[in-house]
Amino acid sequence: MFYWMRLFDKSAYFINLIQQVVADIKTFMFMLLIILSAFANFFLIINYNHDPEIHGHYVASQFDVGVPCINALLEMYVIGLGELGFLESWVAAASDHAEGGPPPNIVIAYLAFVLATFLILIVFMNTIIAMMAQTFANVQKVQEERALSE
Repeated sequence: MFYWMRLFDKSAYFINLIQQVVADIKTFMFMLLIILSAFANFFLIINYNHDPEIHGHYVASQFDVGVPCINALLEMYVIGLGELGFLESWVAAASDHAEGGPPPNIVIAYLAFVLATFLILIVFMNTIIAMMAQTFANVQKVQEERALSE
């Protein structure tokens, strides 16, 4: 269907742009998956370093699929989207000294969270914006040539 949409001038440009963006971000998506997996692994490991009955979880995914590593990966994906609602439970757990004090590794968890936020939200998202801008410029440059060839 997309092939036939290239017959019309107005839709052909957008179809070519979408195809080129998908082709250009393959390496970026692989690197993003590696970064998300690394931080998910970190938070999964520190989850096992304390009693969840007392302190709760560092990674308490909204999408509990029953597999802890998948939950951690989904939580890192949600952090990558900018959802930071789980921090309220961290602050409550860190200030809760009634039962066993603050959770172990809370300082390390905060540092990893700041690093993950910086890398995923700032560096990687700005990188993909720059890549898409470059792809847009390249497609716009060859738009007229492609229209004549099709």
